Amino acid sequence: MDRLGTRLQQLPLMPDALWAALFLYLGLRAAVQGQDATGPQQVAHVSSALLLCGLALLRRHRPDAATGAVIALGFGQLLTGLDPDWTVSGPGCLLFAYTGAAFGSRRISRAALVGALTGGPLAVLLQDSGAHAAGLLADLLLFGPLLSAPFVLCWVWGHQARARRAHLAGLEERVRRGRAARAESVLAAERARIARELHDVVAHEVSAMVVQADGARYVMDKSPHRAEEALGTIASTGRQARAELRRALGLLPASGGDAERIRRR
Repeated sequence: MDRLGTRLQQLPLMPDALWAALFLYLGLRAAVQGQDATGPQQVAHVSSALLLCGLALLRRHRPDAATGAVIALGFGQLLTGLDPDWTVSGPGCLLFAYTGAAFGSRRISRAALVGALTGGPLAVLLQDSGAHAAGLLADLLLFGPLLSAPFVLCWVWGHQARARRAHLAGLEERVRRGRAARAESVLAAERARIARELHDVVAHEVSAMVVQADGARYVMDKSPHRAEEALGTIASTGRQARAELRRALGLLPASGGDAERIRRR
């Protein structure tokens, strides 16, 4: 079942297309085989089926508009009596009670819940409009919740699906942040290693330059030729230190502008 659910999530249009095909089948079947169906009812069956087909294909992209349209359709057919058995509208309202809770905004989710809670009692009121008060109250208390229960359960299912998606999204965000933190830690460790190597190289070269400078100053008066050689060594050591510095900065995994400005010097 988990594999099937994952597969359906990867192909979201497949279940929507299946729902659309089901609505079309129910509408055509009710229009053709309905023995007590009048002409307006047959038209209502086919029209509702075609409308639900289109809304089923759009429910993930436009959940608010699609759910609002089905809520209006359901209550409209309740009030007009064009689909007294809810042959087509019933499955559609079940699907969109789930859709409103799972994909819709908070406003449309609440509207779907209100519709699910009030649809059953309203159907009882319209069915038993001529009954006496005691019988009507008994039917409301008994059959109203029973008729509303499937739609409320679909809404709860959709709400849980939304909560599960939010939980998974939070876990993915935590994983992404953890990976970013580990990558930053590795980057910081690499920077520290290169900084230590850079310090060692520069300290060694500067120490050699200081020794050569002291030697040149000592022999400058007595042996200018040796002093000149020492100064040449200092210059060579400085160029070598600069080259090592550039190489180390080239390896430094930094995106700031300071390292780039130093490399250009």
